[in-house]
Amino acid sequence: MHFILRGNPKTPKNSWATHLALIYPAAIIGAFQVGRGVGNILLAIYPFVTLYLLHESRKIPKPPLPIYLFFGFILTSGASLIFFGIDKPHGIERWLIYVLATLSTFYATLTLLNKQIDVTTISLWLAIIAIGTAATQTGKLLLFLLNDGVNIASNFSTHNLSALAPLALSYFILNWWKQAAWMGLIITLLALGDSRTEALMALAAFATVYLFHYRKFFLFPLLLPVFFVITVVYGFAMRPDTLDLQANILELANGLSSRRIELWMIAFEHPPEITSIGAGFAQSRFHFLQHDYFLSAFHNAFLEMWFDGGWLGLGLYLVGFLLLATSIFQGYRKLTGDTRWLFSCFVGALVATIISGMLDRSYTSPLFNVFLPYCLIILYLFCLPNNKPHKPIETK
Repeated sequence: MHFILRGNPKTPKNSWATHLALIYPAAIIGAFQVGRGVGNILLAIYPFVTLYLLHESRKIPKPPLPIYLFFGFILTSGASLIFFGIDKPHGIERWLIYVLATLSTFYATLTLLNKQIDVTTISLWLAIIAIGTAATQTGKLLLFLLNDGVNIASNFSTHNLSALAPLALSYFILNWWKQAAWMGLIITLLALGDSRTEALMALAAFATVYLFHYRKFFLFPLLLPVFFVITVVYGFAMRPDTLDLQANILELANGLSSRRIELWMIAFEHPPEITSIGAGFAQSRFHFLQHDYFLSAFHNAFLEMWFDGGWLGLGLYLVGFLLLATSIFQGYRKLTGDTRWLFSCFVGALVATIISGMLDRSYTSPLFNVFLPYCLIILYLFCLPNNKPHKPIETK
């Protein structure tokens, strides 16, 4: 099936640029899962890919209002960095990388306006990326399992794979045994890798795909606590010696969370001097060094955004996020067929990414500042007025 994003009957058939805009962000986070160097190369090329896509579309798309609110966080955290930053050179470097990645993601994905989308072909490419990522991670895990001296939990991170996993389901529509095999492979891989957060991401993402597609999403708030309990029990089973069962509930939860709760409490005990605008982009870890905490991340992207960009920056970001996310409810009501299935898979990927941000990833990670806005824009575009399924349009 083909689908036109606010197009017309004369919209040209799928082009190479359309494919590139749809799959490149997924390829970036898949590459980071393979190796940081590979991912950095694709990320560094992304601004040039965006320029090519803008050239092919022959005009610069006008971003919707919510995207400007995302830029509000960028400006707020950048301004506080200039005035209050502890390590300004490092912060400015990180800020520029973040700006380029964010702008590239928004504008490259927005070039899909008025393009005809071949749902089957795009689903195939997304499945290839996800399956290739899973294959490389399986090889890594086997090497770690054969080496007794490797701490698997510390060296085997699969957040990006868990976010990509629901997108592979888009190609397995109406093929239940392939869907079951894929989900079983991912859950087994994560379980053997002692990946608790990633397991929660995958369980929630897979459930989201089916509940959304079959219009049963109201059950999700009931299932999420169940998935959380499953991952907690799994964590206790994998690390029983690290937990003190005689401790109070807070200490037990802190142990099961790998001291994340303690870390989050510290953030509020030692807030930035001006909580309205924060400490400056990528400056939070330098503030913690003043209190003898050697931290590279908060393990909570939203808390870190508050610390670096203040209530103003975080507020602007969340309002922009929620305005774009309203498209999910529109898609829930009106989309059908293959397009609904692909849309559901993107909703699942978005849910997995949000969980990753809440429990582990930094807001500067490619998963959060490339893949999350990519999913949001895709969902937004699929619900614009005048979108419709369409028969393939032949071009000379």
